[in-house]
Amino acid sequence: MTIIDGRQKRKVKAVEGTLTALGWTYVLVTSFQIVFSLIAWYFNLTYLSREIIFIGEVKDTVRIVVTTFVLASAAALILYGWGHYNYKKYGPLNRRSFPQPVNPTEKAVYFNLDEATVKDLQDARVINLDKTIV
Repeated sequence: MTIIDGRQKRKVKAVEGTLTALGWTYVLVTSFQIVFSLIAWYFNLTYLSREIIFIGEVKDTVRIVVTTFVLASAAALILYGWGHYNYKKYGPLNRRSFPQPVNPTEKAVYFNLDEATVKDLQDARVINLDKTIV
C-alpha cells in the first residue's frame, strides 16, 4: 500500500468516488428510514399491527417477517462489507507526519537555559516558579 499523493488515475478516482458516494447514500437513507420507521411506529402502533400482522393469514405474516429479516441482513452485510473495504484500503496507511523529536540541547538553546535545568524541569512532578523563565 502506498500513500495517495493526488496522482491517481482518473478511472481509479472515479470508481472510489462512486463507491464512497453510494456507501454514504446508503448509510444516510438507511438512517432516515430507521428514524422515520420508529416515529411512524410510535404514533401509529395499532395501525401498523393491524396492517402488518394478519391473524387469519399466518403465511403472509411469516412472509413479511422473513422478507424484513432478509432485507435487514442484506443491509448489515452491505454496511459490514463497506466498512471492511475501507479498513483494508485505508487502515494500514500512515499519513500523519510527526515533527522530529527535540533533544535536550535544542530545548536548552531555545529557552536559553543550561541542559541540567531543562532535565530538572522535565523530571520534576511539581514546579514552583518565582519568576517566568521564558
